[in-house]
Amino acid sequence: ESKKIAKNLILQEANNILMGIGLKEQFSFNDEVLKEINYRLNNLRRHQLSISSNKSTSTNEEIMEESDYEF
Repeated sequence: ESKKIAKNLILQEANNILMGIGLKEQFSFNDEVLKEINYRLNNLRRHQLSISSNKSTSTNEEIMEESDYEF
């Protein structure tokens, strides 16, 4: 079950990326699957927000430098 959910999350994110660069969605989902995707994503977002709010300072390892963006 969790593998199926993870796969659907990845496919939905792929759709978001494709639409973000001006292409059409490639993967379709029924309403039940979309509800499950949104439910899981909302839980992840809440978890991420709680982690972010618990951090009061950044360590040197967490601070991004300009060189981190060079490929």
